[in-house]
Parts: sequence; structure tokens; C-alpha cells
Amino acid sequence: ELKNNIPVIAVTGHHNTKVLDNLLKQGFDTYMSKPYNLKDIEAVFKEVENRNYKQHKQLDKGKTPLGNNKIYDLRNLEELVSGDKDFFIEMIQMFIQDTPKILNELIACYKNKNWEGLRITAHKLGGRIDLCGLKKIGKKIDFIEENSKNKSNILEIKIHINDVVEDCFILLNELKKDYKLK
Repeated sequence: ELKNNIPVIAVTGHHNTKVLDNLLKQGFDTYMSKPYNLKDIEAVFKEVENRNYKQHKQLDKGKTPLGNNKIYDLRNLEELVSGDKDFFIEMIQMFIQDTPKILNELIACYKNKNWEGLRITAHKLGGRIDLCGLKKIGKKIDFIEENSKNKSNILEIKIHINDVVEDCFILLNELKKDYKLK
């Protein structure tokens, strides 16, 4: 009988809790949701190595590397711009400018029962949110996207949209303040 304790780590683009829980039920020891960076990989390996993790806990990317209580983590964006500070600020400004429009589109699609438009808009917003390292919001956006596609959990979609809008405006205000942007 083999007694290997080789950990199996799932790498996925999903943030949906049901999908992630299913990975654990299928026998994975833990998982990582994309996008991720080297520090995330090291943390998962350390987590598995020490076996000091709870079965349904995912890496908390909602704090900056220094432990500041920010709701965002821009390490993915920093890696994407490869040290170009001007491009970094330009990307943040674009996020600040475009996100309210996308949120309004999300709300309008829900009100008009445009489920395909809602799915597409949630997907568009999800990519932007992932760059800011917001797992909490990312999971809600995935829920909106998945359930609008299936036209299911309509009332829960509304609750998640409200949460996403609120969290995004908190994020926008933090980014404006932290990077002294308008």
C-alpha cells in the first residue's frame, strides 16, 4: 500500500465557492485561484507543507503584503506593468474612470432582466477586479456571472450586485486616496 503524502493543489480561474468546495470534495488538498503570483504560490506550498490550514480556507489576498488593512492587493497589476510606474498609475486611473460605468451597466442589465448582458458585464468587471486582488468581490461577480447564465438565484444575484457596487465604491475611494487621484 502506498503511503505517499504528496499534496495535490488545484489551480483554477474560478472564485465561486461551490466550485472551490467541489475541488476539495474531489480530493484536492487546497487550491489557488488565478491570477496569482510567486508569493501566492509560496504561501500555498508553505500552507500544505505545514498542514496548518483549514480545509475550506483560501489565501487572503485582501491585504497588502505589509499587512495593511487595504481591501485591495495590487501585486498582480505591478507584475503586469513590469515596474512602469506611469503605466501603473494610468491603469489605476482607467479602473477608477471605467468601473462606475460598468457598475451602472450591471444594475441596468439586472433591472431589464437582460441575463446575457448581465453575464457579459459581470465577466468584464471580473477581470478588472482580479487585477486588484479582490477575492471577496471576485467570488460575488463569479456568482452573478454563473447564475445569470442559468437564470437562477435571481434574488441572490440582486444581493450580490448590491454588495459588489458597495465594495467597488469603497475600493475606488481607497485607490483615489492612496494614489492621490481624482
